[in-house]
Amino acid sequence: MNTFIAAIGASTLLAGIATAATINVPADYPTIQEAINAAEDGDEILVAEGIYTGSGNEVVSIEDKLIALKAVNPAPDATIIDGEGQRRGISCISSGSDGSLIEGFTFAGGDAEEGGGLLIEYSDVTISSCVFIDNDAVTSGGGIHVTGGNVVVENCQFRQNSSDNAGGGFSCRYGSAEIYNSTFEDNAASNLGGGVHAFNCPIVLNACTLSGNQSSSGGAAVMLSSQPTINSCVINGNTADIGAGIRFVGFDQTVLTNCTISDNVANEFGGGIESSNAEPLLIDTVACGNSPQNISGNWIDDGGNCTVAFNCTDDDQNGVPNECSTVGDGIHVVPDEFPSIQDAVVAAGIGDLILVGPGTWTGEGQSVMNLNGKPLTIQSTEGAEATILDGENERNVITMAAGESDATVIEGFTITRGNATNGGGIYCVSSSPQIRNCRLLDNLATNFGGGLFSQDGNPIISNCVVELNVAQKSGGGLYFTGGAPSITDCAVMFNGGTGSGGGMTLTGSSPVIINCTFDQNACFENGSGLNFANSNASFQSCSFSENVTFESGGGIHAEGGSMSLLNCQIDGNISVSGGGVNAAGTDFSFENCTFNSNEAQVGGGLNLQSGSQMFVNCVISDNTASGPQSEGGGARLRFATADFAGCTLADNTATDMGGGLLVSNGAVTINDCIIIGNNTGIGGGLHLSQSELNLSNSSFSDNLAVVEGGGLYCSQAELAVANVRINGNSVEGDGGGLYLVNSTGSLDECLIHDNMATGSFSDGGGIHLYVSSPMITNTTIWNNMSGDRGGALFCRINSTPELMNCTLADNTALEGGGLFSLTSNPGLGGTTLCGNTPENIIGDWTDLEGNVLEDECLSDCPGDVDGNRTVDVNDLLLMVAAWNTYSYDADFDGDGIVDTDDILILLKNYGNSCP
Repeated sequence: MNTFIAAIGASTLLAGIATAATINVPADYPTIQEAINAAEDGDEILVAEGIYTGSGNEVVSIEDKLIALKAVNPAPDATIIDGEGQRRGISCISSGSDGSLIEGFTFAGGDAEEGGGLLIEYSDVTISSCVFIDNDAVTSGGGIHVTGGNVVVENCQFRQNSSDNAGGGFSCRYGSAEIYNSTFEDNAASNLGGGVHAFNCPIVLNACTLSGNQSSSGGAAVMLSSQPTINSCVINGNTADIGAGIRFVGFDQTVLTNCTISDNVANEFGGGIESSNAEPLLIDTVACGNSPQNISGNWIDDGGNCTVAFNCTDDDQNGVPNECSTVGDGIHVVPDEFPSIQDAVVAAGIGDLILVGPGTWTGEGQSVMNLNGKPLTIQSTEGAEATILDGENERNVITMAAGESDATVIEGFTITRGNATNGGGIYCVSSSPQIRNCRLLDNLATNFGGGLFSQDGNPIISNCVVELNVAQKSGGGLYFTGGAPSITDCAVMFNGGTGSGGGMTLTGSSPVIINCTFDQNACFENGSGLNFANSNASFQSCSFSENVTFESGGGIHAEGGSMSLLNCQIDGNISVSGGGVNAAGTDFSFENCTFNSNEAQVGGGLNLQSGSQMFVNCVISDNTASGPQSEGGGARLRFATADFAGCTLADNTATDMGGGLLVSNGAVTINDCIIIGNNTGIGGGLHLSQSELNLSNSSFSDNLAVVEGGGLYCSQAELAVANVRINGNSVEGDGGGLYLVNSTGSLDECLIHDNMATGSFSDGGGIHLYVSSPMITNTTIWNNMSGDRGGALFCRINSTPELMNCTLADNTALEGGGLFSLTSNPGLGGTTLCGNTPENIIGDWTDLEGNVLEDECLSDCPGDVDGNRTVDVNDLLLMVAAWNTYSYDADFDGDGIVDTDDILILLKNYGNSCP
């Protein structure tokens, strides 16, 4: 709103109306209301001194008229609109956009639902040189309430007005307001804005004083989504639970210029300013002496501000408190110069150094030490073991909740026996201090962050020990919500609580954590080492070891967000679900990490549901999933996509399914991995169901299953398998190497050997197919054994695989050593079956031509790789190409690897020709 136009709008209108009249009260009409009733637009009503009362809901009603209502004597208490505690003073409704004027009155004793002194609805009004005293409203605006109008208030006083809800002195909703050179003193509102309340009302306060006002929220003022501009104002001595001086809520632009905000007291937080989801811009503004801090929440420093002073002493009268510059030599010694650390903090100037001698230091009130936003370095002289900050189980130890930056440094203390709702040891809000070489020991929070609580800040924590702290809800050791903390070279151990996050909790945070340990923490709910929610975290060279929870995620529990772990260890953790890691909807990147000896009922090492997972050069070993319906000894993935590259899954155990890895309703890519020595009921190395598998350049060896799939079990799966070795696996039931049910896809250039199905009725030593029809090419299946049927391959019930250019050799079974086909019809082309016992094939099959069936495999030409019966340079080249792989043709000694022993055999026979 244009201030100049608003201020002169009424007089401009009156000057432009030739018929404008002046009406005197009581000379022309005995009451103000009668004069208004008789007035026309543009008229001026002059009211003589006196007390004016009325009847009904208001003393005076102005409706649909543009007039100037003036007191002849504008002195306070000379011309009084008195509601007698029964009615409103004046209502001004629908009086148009050109503006009316109300000038020189005292409004007293007004009482109404809204606007006890004055109600303005959908009108543009200027109120000048008025006093509002002892008026009351039930909902809004003890002195004035504005709805949908544009109001200018100038040179007015608001004293001792009240509202049972909002705006003791002044309230504006869905309009706009400009207030100049006015005072708000000793007004009160039960909920919002003791002096001023604005909701969706762009508001300007210029050269105003707000003092002694009180409310639950916003003692002097509360601005909700109102784009406030506050210039040259004094906000002093107000009280509230939250935001005693002024409270800003919402994302609108907020600017304070050349203001002083002093000695306001909040019971909870935000003594001077509290900003919720707002970042007020401060220019040349002083905030001093407010309690418990000058500013709570985020704000923008545009220069010339002082917001750190504990008191407002200004010896040189330059408008800036003494504390806003260096005091003395800038070095303050406790106890030599000050009896307590807090005394030194209060006296110190910006950037000063406080040196604290050895001993146990306690405090009074809510904290042992509260920095109130002041950038200081507070340092012990003898280190943490000798210098103890003791909360005596009665208070928080250190509070930094007033926008402290990394220029605030806490170094070399034991911080212990703190007790608070949040942050028993250290409480940080919108602050980013440096905390170095400290020990956070035996602190308690009834809600969050036993050792440390940080909200919307970027603290830098290094070389600290966090131990034996407790939070009853979450974050026994550390709790971070929002912000981007940095934690380096810290140990977080033996912390816990009845809720979640025994060691640490992250929610909506983006930390970088390097070379830290999270060991032997415990909690009753999720994430005994770390509880993580909707954050974006990076861990490097960290360990999560021997943490225990009764629910999910012994080492780590995560929901949403993303996390990267590089060179980390997750070992020896215990939980019900996801012994090492449990997650839902979190994207992970694990590189060079180990998951060892973790235990759970499902997902011994990891239990990951949904999300995108990446494992690079990781080792998942010796993890256990035990108990009823246990799955995924090494890892369990459901509704997730995952990539494993260069990983080892070894010696994991699950009672029911997926000894090494279980994947369901997802997609997994496995490349250059080793899956070895895992044990379960179904799917020793891998259990895959309703999922896609892309498997290459990997090996499944020495895995064990009781029922089906010693190496791999795949159900309702789509496979793309290439260059994979499946060997040495065993099962008591069916499918020693591989069991497929209702699955399709391809196997190419694979080696399947030395697998066993050991039961008396076991089928498929190498492969068991049940209603499955994969394409199998360039694959060698040899030396497998089945206790009943199909030493190399068993096809059952409508299985129609195609085997092209394959070799089935030296396999054994009770029946069909090479291939047993039961109500199935496999197709064979260019395939060799030889040396299978007792016969190569039993059952139906389709000859796709080029097959060779021999009772014995040629074995009398050692060194011949290409099968041309001559050991020559071609064989040597083929062996070099197959070096350190699992080529059946080049593995002369049958140990499953082409190595030095095999090339020695070739060289011994080099140049020989076999008959």
